[in-house]
Amino acid sequence: MSEVQRGYPSKDVTEQPWVSELDSSKPGLTGILCRSEQQQQPTAQWLPSAEDFVKALTALGCNAAAAAGSGTNGSSRRSSAAAATPATPAANLQQQGPAAAVTNLKLLLQMLTHLCRLQSTESGRLPYSLGDGVQGAAACKQLAHLLMYLMLDRQLAEANCGCLLASALSALIAAIGESEWARVEKQLLDELSRGIGPSNRSLLHVLSQLPLSARGASLKQQAALQLIRRVTAVGKRPTSAAAQAKGFSSARDVQRELVKLLGQTPSRALISHLTVSDKDGKQQQDTWALLDLLEAAHMVLWTDMVRTDNGVADDIIKWFIKWTEALERTLLQKVQSHRVRNTLTELANAYRFWNGSGLSTMDLNGDDDMNE
Repeated sequence: MSEVQRGYPSKDVTEQPWVSELDSSKPGLTGILCRSEQQQQPTAQWLPSAEDFVKALTALGCNAAAAAGSGTNGSSRRSSAAAATPATPAANLQQQGPAAAVTNLKLLLQMLTHLCRLQSTESGRLPYSLGDGVQGAAACKQLAHLLMYLMLDRQLAEANCGCLLASALSALIAAIGESEWARVEKQLLDELSRGIGPSNRSLLHVLSQLPLSARGASLKQQAALQLIRRVTAVGKRPTSAAAQAKGFSSARDVQRELVKLLGQTPSRALISHLTVSDKDGKQQQDTWALLDLLEAAHMVLWTDMVRTDNGVADDIIKWFIKWTEALERTLLQKVQSHRVRNTLTELANAYRFWNGSGLSTMDLNGDDDMNE
């Protein structure tokens, strides 16, 4: 029991000599203890920048040079030969031993995620910037591109680093300043237009990991449209990334661009373009190119479907369901891949029975003939 509980008088601690030394106006520990609101604004000069993170990942064994030159060079045919090929390892984790290097990588990704979240404009908890100006934007782009490439590393996937990489990339995209983001997005689209990893399947996997924020959705949809342009480049030379970047002002513009690229119905030229010759010289459909086209189109629309602030108009959904059904009828006797047929059926059902738009009552049997 204390002295007060026993009935003894308590001592007045203000008379002790050490109390006079606690001056709340003085900086340091005593001032913080007495008056926390007088704490000095923290500085962030010691915090790492985006360039520092790139150097740290490189020192850890992550090959930034490989990430910069790993694209498919705009070739949609690369999917056919390389879709089943394992991705080139993005990280040489043998320098410190695999276990130690993966552990250090996880800690580095967690630190990047937390710093980016502290720097975000929503929280405003820390006066910290990953990089300013042209040089800062270039470093942020390089870091984002390296994180994307690391998502393709099988060793890191087996070590359960996928969620950490996705969280770090999402936080990084949100933390980049407004002026810097315009440069970063343009540079990332230019990099992604050349592909990433050994095939278009790798690019689609990376795009699927992007966040559904306004920035992440814009980057995902524009990169998916670039992929569609490459796959559907019927007798045309693929346009440059700068010409492709149109800066869509609304989700409706993105959806109209998709309709423009695919056409009201699958054209004969498109079907012919998605045909390859086998080893015996027989013509058959390019299974991987078809899957690339279907999944990229689905990514463009579904991104808006799940974002409550945008949505997809019923006429666009009706068009896409009819387009997939027409493609399925056209290729019914030609496509040998059950995967393509299943994908076509699943897409039609997904949009037909979407709970948010009342599609079950929509008339999908119009008067227009969808057969070519």
